[in-house]
Amino acid sequence: MFGEYVLKDDLVRFSISVDWDLLKEFDDVIQKKGYENRSFAIRSILREFIYSEKSSNLDARGTFVVITLSSSEENICCSESVHIALPIDTADDKRLNLCIFTAEYSKVKEMVKKIESNPAIEFYKLIPVNFEER
Repeated sequence: MFGEYVLKDDLVRFSISVDWDLLKEFDDVIQKKGYENRSFAIRSILREFIYSEKSSNLDARGTFVVITLSSSEENICCSESVHIALPIDTADDKRLNLCIFTAEYSKVKEMVKKIESNPAIEFYKLIPVNFEER
């Protein structure tokens, strides 16, 4: 296991260590987003992380959303199967790109490598979308 756990009702308490500056930034963000406290924010982050990890174990063809923030006007959506490619200019002279496409996961990994090696891209998020019935 990773650490000590204290069970209280259905909730588990655990501790983490972060540097002070990171915690201050985190608190600023969660306050702006309207979270009641750090626990609510961390639970939301954990759910997103777990969903993303489960969805990233794809081997076949799937649908994906890519969001990038860059300082250039370059279109990052380099898939042949783009359904939507939406560039949005932001107030701070950056470009937010939203792309929805279908591709083999191996092709998506190649695109992610290009994104990660592009110095103009300040942020990106790859979101696998699962349309299976629940």
